[in-house]
Amino acid sequence: AGKFGISKGWMSELIGAEVDRRKASRNAMIYKLGLLGWAHEEIKEVVGLARSTVTEIVEKFGSELSDLFRREYESGLTPETIASNHGLDQALAWAIVLEGKEDLERFKLFGKSKHGNDEPKLYNVWNFLDRDPRLGQEWGGNVPGQIAMNVLYYHTDRDDLVVDPMAGGGVLPWMPA
Repeated sequence: AGKFGISKGWMSELIGAEVDRRKASRNAMIYKLGLLGWAHEEIKEVVGLARSTVTEIVEKFGSELSDLFRREYESGLTPETIASNHGLDQALAWAIVLEGKEDLERFKLFGKSKHGNDEPKLYNVWNFLDRDPRLGQEWGGNVPGQIAMNVLYYHTDRDDLVVDPMAGGGVLPWMPA
């Protein structure tokens, strides 16, 4: 600490803050993997923690984070703002806000009328007003994420595990067309 011209107490605070930040980031990743359907045994292998620790983090972090996010969302903050305030990604913030809600309510909360995805579309030609940038990056040949929302709505049940709704059909740039 002396070589940097700061006190030991200040150095200790800086190190403590960094340790807390890394733990929060790790815990967010563990929770997100759990939301994505990963088994705790698989998460354990990735992060190098005991299975019981992973389970504890998923339960504790999920409960605390869900309560906090819901309070902030109900106070008028957007999921994007909440994610930014807590240093998490938007997908995790949206997953927490939408968790436990019925599918139609999810469409209304997540969807935006300017993108034409605020309610499910029931027809065989899906024309969306605009591509929703929250549903993937635009690149030549990929399909709008709104189509995946509709396919999942009409062809899956709650808690189904879905790996790639387009089965390698080119929605994601790293998937073969």
